[in-house]
Amino acid sequence: EVSLFFPSAQRLLTRGDPFPSGAGFKPPASLQGIQRDYRTGYLQHWNLSLERELPGRLVARASYVGSKGAKLLRRRDINQPAPGPGNPNARRPIPGFSNVALAESGSSSTFHSGQLSVERRFRPGVLFSAAYTFAKSLDDASEFLSTTGDQSFPQNSANLRAERGRSNFDLRHRLVFYTTYDLPRGFQFHAIGVVQSGPPLTPQLSFDNSNTGNTGGIFGADRPNLAGDPNTGPRSPERFFRTEAFATPPPLQFGSAGRNILDGPGLTTLDASLVKTLRLNESLRLEARAEVFNLFNHPNFGLPSRFSDLPTFGRISAAGPGRQVQFSLRLRY
Repeated sequence: EVSLFFPSAQRLLTRGDPFPSGAGFKPPASLQGIQRDYRTGYLQHWNLSLERELPGRLVARASYVGSKGAKLLRRRDINQPAPGPGNPNARRPIPGFSNVALAESGSSSTFHSGQLSVERRFRPGVLFSAAYTFAKSLDDASEFLSTTGDQSFPQNSANLRAERGRSNFDLRHRLVFYTTYDLPRGFQFHAIGVVQSGPPLTPQLSFDNSNTGNTGGIFGADRPNLAGDPNTGPRSPERFFRTEAFATPPPLQFGSAGRNILDGPGLTTLDASLVKTLRLNESLRLEARAEVFNLFNHPNFGLPSRFSDLPTFGRISAAGPGRQVQFSLRLRY
Protein backbone atom coordinates (compact mmCIF):
# COMPACT_ATOMS: atom_id res chain seq x y z
CA GLU A 1 0.00 0.00 0.00
CA VAL A 2 1.03 3.60 -0.64
CA SER A 3 0.38 6.42 1.81
CA LEU A 4 0.90 10.12 1.10
CA PHE A 5 2.01 12.54 3.80
CA PHE A 6 1.81 16.34 3.55
CA PRO A 7 2.68 18.99 6.13
CA SER A 8 -0.21 21.08 7.42
CA ALA A 9 -0.71 24.11 9.64
CA GLN A 10 -1.58 21.76 12.48
CA ARG A 11 1.24 19.28 12.00
CA LEU A 12 4.60 19.56 10.33
CA LEU A 13 6.58 16.60 9.10
CA THR A 14 9.96 16.12 10.78
CA ARG A 15 12.99 14.02 10.02
CA GLY A 16 12.49 12.21 13.32
CA ASP A 17 8.90 11.27 12.46
CA PRO A 18 8.42 11.70 8.69
CA PHE A 19 5.52 9.22 8.56
CA PRO A 20 3.43 9.90 11.67
CA SER A 21 0.84 7.34 12.65
CA GLY A 22 -2.73 8.42 12.11
CA ALA A 23 -1.71 10.89 9.43
CA GLY A 24 -1.42 10.69 5.70
CA PHE A 25 -3.93 9.13 3.36
CA LYS A 26 -4.08 6.20 0.98
CA PRO A 27 -4.94 7.32 -2.58
CA PRO A 28 -6.91 4.93 -4.80
CA ALA A 29 -4.68 2.76 -6.93
CA SER A 30 -4.05 3.59 -10.58
CA LEU A 31 -3.97 0.68 -13.00
CA GLN A 32 -2.70 0.12 -16.50
CA GLY A 33 -3.86 -2.77 -18.62
CA ILE A 34 -4.13 -4.05 -22.15
CA GLN A 35 -7.15 -5.08 -24.14
CA ARG A 36 -7.82 -8.82 -23.77
CA ASP A 37 -8.38 -9.35 -27.51
CA TYR A 38 -5.68 -6.88 -28.58
CA ARG A 39 -5.03 -7.02 -32.32
CA THR A 40 -1.87 -6.16 -34.23
CA GLY A 41 -2.26 -2.94 -36.16
CA TYR A 42 -1.68 -2.82 -39.89
CA LEU A 43 -1.24 -0.31 -42.72
CA GLN A 44 -2.46 -0.33 -46.32
CA HIS A 45 -0.45 1.64 -48.88
CA TRP A 46 -1.13 2.75 -52.44
CA ASN A 47 0.54 5.09 -54.89
CA LEU A 48 0.49 6.28 -58.46
CA SER A 49 3.48 7.87 -60.22
CA LEU A 50 4.11 9.51 -63.57
CA GLU A 51 7.63 10.12 -64.83
CA ARG A 52 8.73 12.06 -67.87
CA GLU A 53 12.17 12.66 -69.33
CA LEU A 54 12.45 16.20 -70.63
CA PRO A 55 15.08 17.89 -72.79
CA GLY A 56 18.31 18.93 -71.15
CA ARG A 57 18.75 15.75 -69.06
CA LEU A 58 15.77 16.76 -66.94
CA VAL A 59 13.62 14.09 -65.29
CA ALA A 60 10.30 15.10 -63.68
CA ARG A 61 8.05 12.94 -61.50
CA ALA A 62 4.55 13.47 -60.11
CA SER A 63 3.19 11.03 -57.54
CA TYR A 64 0.20 10.47 -55.31
CA VAL A 65 0.92 8.43 -52.17
CA GLY A 66 -1.68 7.33 -49.64
CA SER A 67 -2.06 4.99 -46.70
CA LYS A 68 -4.65 3.85 -44.19
CA GLY A 69 -3.95 2.46 -40.73
CA ALA A 70 -6.32 0.28 -38.73
CA LYS A 71 -6.34 -1.28 -35.26
CA LEU A 72 -3.54 1.04 -34.15
CA LEU A 73 -2.47 1.44 -30.54
CA ARG A 74 -4.14 4.04 -28.33
CA ARG A 75 -4.81 4.59 -24.61
CA ARG A 76 -7.87 5.78 -22.73
CA ASP A 77 -9.12 5.91 -19.15
CA ILE A 78 -11.97 3.43 -18.76
CA ASN A 79 -12.51 4.68 -15.20
CA GLN A 80 -12.87 8.37 -15.96
CA PRO A 81 -15.95 9.91 -14.30
CA ALA A 82 -18.29 12.39 -15.93
CA PRO A 83 -17.70 16.06 -15.06
CA GLY A 84 -19.25 16.97 -11.75
CA PRO A 85 -18.65 18.45 -8.30
CA GLY A 86 -16.95 16.76 -5.38
CA ASN A 87 -14.24 14.15 -5.22
CA PRO A 88 -13.87 12.61 -8.72
CA ASN A 89 -12.80 9.27 -7.21
CA ALA A 90 -16.25 8.95 -5.63
CA ARG A 91 -17.87 9.18 -9.07
CA ARG A 92 -15.72 6.70 -10.96
CA PRO A 93 -17.41 3.72 -12.68
CA ILE A 94 -15.06 1.23 -10.96
CA PRO A 95 -15.07 2.04 -7.23
CA GLY A 96 -11.85 1.86 -5.28
CA PHE A 97 -9.57 2.80 -8.18
CA SER A 98 -8.53 6.08 -9.77
CA ASN A 99 -7.30 6.11 -13.38
CA VAL A 100 -7.47 2.80 -15.23
CA ALA A 101 -5.50 3.32 -18.46
CA LEU A 102 -6.34 0.74 -21.10
CA ALA A 103 -4.08 0.16 -24.11
CA GLU A 104 -6.21 -1.05 -27.00
CA SER A 105 -6.12 -1.56 -30.75
CA GLY A 106 -8.81 0.97 -31.61
CA SER A 107 -7.10 3.83 -33.40
CA SER A 108 -7.02 4.53 -37.14
CA SER A 109 -5.17 6.86 -39.49
CA THR A 110 -5.22 8.21 -43.04
CA PHE A 111 -2.45 9.81 -45.07
CA HIS A 112 -2.66 11.50 -48.47
CA SER A 113 0.12 13.33 -50.28
CA GLY A 114 1.03 14.81 -53.62
CA GLN A 115 4.72 14.68 -54.45
CA LEU A 116 6.64 16.50 -57.17
CA SER A 117 10.31 16.04 -57.93
CA VAL A 118 12.78 17.15 -60.57
CA GLU A 119 16.34 16.01 -61.17
CA ARG A 120 18.89 17.23 -63.64
CA ARG A 121 22.41 16.18 -64.42
CA PHE A 122 24.14 19.11 -66.05
CA ARG A 123 27.28 17.10 -66.84
CA PRO A 124 29.30 14.36 -65.16
CA GLY A 125 30.10 15.46 -61.62
CA VAL A 126 27.20 17.92 -61.34
CA LEU A 127 23.81 16.97 -59.94
CA PHE A 128 20.78 18.92 -58.80
CA SER A 129 17.52 17.53 -57.47
CA ALA A 130 14.49 18.97 -55.67
CA ALA A 131 11.36 17.39 -54.22
CA TYR A 132 8.18 19.00 -52.87
CA THR A 133 5.50 17.20 -50.83
CA PHE A 134 2.03 18.45 -49.96
CA ALA A 135 0.52 16.07 -47.41
CA LYS A 136 -2.06 15.60 -44.70
CA SER A 137 -2.03 12.94 -42.00
CA LEU A 138 -5.02 12.39 -39.69
CA ASP A 139 -5.53 10.06 -36.74
CA ASP A 140 -6.95 9.95 -33.22
CA ALA A 141 -3.72 8.84 -31.51
CA SER A 142 -0.19 9.31 -32.86
CA GLU A 143 2.02 8.39 -29.93
CA PHE A 144 1.84 6.08 -26.95
CA LEU A 145 3.33 8.58 -24.50
CA SER A 146 2.98 12.33 -24.10
CA THR A 147 4.97 14.55 -26.48
CA THR A 148 5.86 18.23 -26.41
CA GLY A 149 2.96 19.15 -28.67
CA ASP A 150 0.22 16.72 -27.66
CA GLN A 151 -0.85 14.89 -24.51
CA SER A 152 -1.36 11.62 -26.47
CA PHE A 153 -4.29 10.85 -24.19
CA PRO A 154 -7.95 11.78 -24.76
CA GLN A 155 -9.51 14.66 -22.88
CA ASN A 156 -12.77 12.74 -22.66
CA SER A 157 -12.28 8.96 -22.83
CA ALA A 158 -16.01 8.56 -23.51
CA ASN A 159 -15.82 10.69 -26.68
CA LEU A 160 -12.89 9.47 -28.76
CA ARG A 161 -14.29 11.05 -31.92
CA ALA A 162 -13.25 14.41 -30.50
CA GLU A 163 -9.62 13.23 -30.70
CA ARG A 164 -9.67 12.98 -34.50
CA GLY A 165 -7.23 15.54 -35.88
CA ARG A 166 -3.84 16.12 -37.44
CA SER A 167 -1.18 13.60 -36.57
CA ASN A 168 1.58 14.75 -34.25
CA PHE A 169 4.03 14.32 -37.13
CA ASP A 170 1.85 15.99 -39.78
CA LEU A 171 3.88 18.35 -41.99
CA ARG A 172 1.71 20.04 -44.63
CA HIS A 173 4.51 21.37 -46.84
CA ARG A 174 8.06 20.09 -47.26
CA LEU A 175 10.66 21.11 -49.85
CA VAL A 176 14.06 19.42 -50.04
CA PHE A 177 16.80 20.20 -52.57
CA TYR A 178 20.25 18.77 -53.03
CA THR A 179 23.23 19.60 -55.20
CA THR A 180 26.72 18.23 -55.63
CA TYR A 181 29.51 19.69 -57.76
CA ASP A 182 32.91 18.23 -58.59
CA LEU A 183 35.47 21.03 -58.54
CA PRO A 184 39.02 21.06 -59.94
CA ARG A 185 41.98 19.77 -57.90
CA GLY A 186 39.96 17.02 -56.25
CA PHE A 187 37.48 19.27 -54.40
CA GLN A 188 33.80 18.42 -54.15
CA PHE A 189 30.97 20.69 -52.99
CA HIS A 190 27.70 19.41 -51.47
CA ALA A 191 24.64 21.29 -50.26
CA ILE A 192 21.25 20.21 -48.97
CA GLY A 193 18.40 22.50 -48.00
CA VAL A 194 15.10 21.89 -46.23
CA VAL A 195 12.08 24.18 -45.96
CA GLN A 196 9.02 22.78 -44.22
CA SER A 197 5.95 23.86 -42.30
CA GLY A 198 5.76 23.22 -38.59
CA PRO A 199 4.20 20.33 -36.66
CA PRO A 200 0.87 20.86 -34.88
CA LEU A 201 0.23 21.16 -31.17
CA THR A 202 -2.77 20.88 -28.87
CA PRO A 203 -3.92 23.72 -26.55
CA GLN A 204 -4.29 22.61 -22.96
CA LEU A 205 -5.25 23.75 -19.47
CA SER A 206 -2.83 23.38 -16.59
CA PHE A 207 -5.57 22.30 -14.14
CA ASP A 208 -8.44 19.83 -13.94
CA ASN A 209 -11.30 22.17 -14.90
CA SER A 210 -13.71 19.30 -15.60
CA ASN A 211 -12.97 17.66 -12.23
CA THR A 212 -12.59 14.27 -13.91
CA GLY A 213 -9.03 13.44 -12.82
CA ASN A 214 -7.46 15.14 -15.85
CA THR A 215 -4.26 16.13 -14.10
CA GLY A 216 -1.95 15.68 -17.09
CA GLY A 217 1.22 13.67 -16.84
CA ILE A 218 0.68 10.24 -18.37
CA PHE A 219 -3.11 10.71 -18.21
CA GLY A 220 -5.52 13.15 -19.82
CA ALA A 221 -5.64 16.94 -19.63
CA ASP A 222 -8.45 19.45 -20.13
CA ARG A 223 -8.53 21.86 -23.05
CA PRO A 224 -9.84 25.40 -23.45
CA ASN A 225 -12.85 26.46 -25.47
CA LEU A 226 -12.23 27.60 -29.03
CA ALA A 227 -13.64 31.06 -29.78
CA GLY A 228 -12.03 31.86 -33.15
CA ASP A 229 -9.28 30.98 -35.61
CA PRO A 230 -5.97 30.99 -33.70
CA ASN A 231 -3.75 30.57 -36.77
CA THR A 232 -4.37 33.96 -38.39
CA GLY A 233 -2.62 37.29 -37.92
CA PRO A 234 1.03 38.20 -37.29
CA ARG A 235 3.37 35.74 -35.62
CA SER A 236 6.31 36.40 -33.34
CA PRO A 237 8.22 34.40 -30.70
CA GLU A 238 6.39 36.41 -28.02
CA ARG A 239 2.96 35.57 -29.48
CA PHE A 240 3.02 32.86 -32.10
CA PHE A 241 -0.77 32.55 -32.48
CA ARG A 242 -3.92 34.41 -31.48
CA THR A 243 -4.19 33.60 -27.81
CA GLU A 244 -7.52 35.44 -27.56
CA ALA A 245 -9.06 32.71 -29.71
CA PHE A 246 -9.23 30.54 -26.57
CA ALA A 247 -11.16 30.83 -23.32
CA THR A 248 -11.32 28.76 -20.16
CA PRO A 249 -14.61 26.79 -20.11
CA PRO A 250 -17.07 27.18 -17.24
CA PRO A 251 -16.20 24.96 -14.27
CA LEU A 252 -17.01 21.24 -14.55
CA GLN A 253 -16.93 21.22 -18.35
CA PHE A 254 -14.61 19.87 -21.03
CA GLY A 255 -13.18 22.35 -23.54
CA SER A 256 -14.30 22.49 -27.17
CA ALA A 257 -10.82 22.96 -28.67
CA GLY A 258 -9.75 20.01 -30.79
CA ARG A 259 -6.56 18.06 -30.88
CA ASN A 260 -3.54 19.46 -32.78
CA ILE A 261 -5.37 22.54 -34.08
CA LEU A 262 -2.42 24.91 -33.64
CA ASP A 263 0.41 25.34 -36.16
CA GLY A 264 3.93 25.21 -34.78
CA PRO A 265 7.00 26.97 -36.22
CA GLY A 266 8.46 25.67 -39.46
CA LEU A 267 12.01 24.70 -40.31
CA THR A 268 14.41 26.34 -42.77
CA THR A 269 18.00 25.21 -43.01
CA LEU A 270 20.84 24.87 -45.49
CA ASP A 271 23.83 22.60 -44.86
CA ALA A 272 26.94 22.70 -47.03
CA SER A 273 30.26 20.88 -47.16
CA LEU A 274 33.54 21.12 -49.05
CA VAL A 275 35.53 17.92 -49.42
CA LYS A 276 39.12 17.44 -50.59
CA THR A 277 40.45 13.96 -51.29
CA LEU A 278 44.21 13.36 -51.31
CA ARG A 279 45.55 10.15 -52.79
CA LEU A 280 48.55 9.07 -50.71
CA ASN A 281 49.26 5.86 -52.62
CA GLU A 282 47.37 3.18 -54.49
CA SER A 283 45.36 2.09 -51.42
CA LEU A 284 45.44 5.08 -49.05
CA ARG A 285 43.33 8.20 -49.39
CA LEU A 286 43.01 11.10 -46.97
CA GLU A 287 39.68 12.93 -46.98
CA ALA A 288 39.54 16.45 -45.52
CA ARG A 289 36.05 17.79 -44.92
CA ALA A 290 34.70 21.20 -43.87
CA GLU A 291 30.99 21.26 -43.03
CA VAL A 292 28.61 24.07 -42.14
CA PHE A 293 25.19 23.31 -40.68
CA ASN A 294 22.47 25.97 -40.88
CA LEU A 295 24.71 28.02 -43.14
CA PHE A 296 22.61 31.21 -42.98
CA ASN A 297 22.11 30.94 -39.21
CA HIS A 298 18.33 30.93 -39.64
CA PRO A 299 16.44 30.80 -36.31
CA ASN A 300 14.38 27.62 -36.06
CA PHE A 301 12.11 27.97 -33.07
CA GLY A 302 10.72 25.30 -30.79
CA LEU A 303 7.04 24.84 -30.02
CA PRO A 304 5.27 27.63 -28.11
CA SER A 305 3.72 27.14 -24.68
CA ARG A 306 0.31 25.46 -25.05
CA PHE A 307 -1.22 26.11 -21.60
CA SER A 308 -3.97 28.66 -22.28
CA ASP A 309 -4.49 29.64 -18.64
CA LEU A 310 -0.85 30.65 -18.06
CA PRO A 311 0.80 34.00 -18.93
CA THR A 312 3.31 32.23 -21.18
CA PHE A 313 0.59 30.90 -23.51
CA GLY A 314 1.74 31.20 -27.14
CA ARG A 315 5.27 32.25 -26.19
CA ILE A 316 8.33 30.48 -27.62
CA SER A 317 11.20 29.98 -25.19
CA ALA A 318 13.56 27.69 -27.13
CA ALA A 319 15.16 27.39 -30.54
CA GLY A 320 17.23 24.90 -32.46
CA PRO A 321 20.99 25.22 -32.94
CA GLY A 322 22.39 28.13 -34.91
CA ARG A 323 25.22 27.94 -37.42
CA GLN A 324 27.70 25.17 -36.65
CA VAL A 325 31.05 24.56 -38.35
CA GLN A 326 33.11 21.41 -38.08
CA PHE A 327 36.26 20.02 -39.68
CA SER A 328 37.27 16.40 -39.99
CA LEU A 329 39.95 14.14 -41.46
CA ARG A 330 39.33 10.56 -42.53
CA LEU A 331 41.84 8.03 -43.72
CA ARG A 332 40.43 5.56 -46.22
CA TYR A 333 42.25 2.37 -47.07
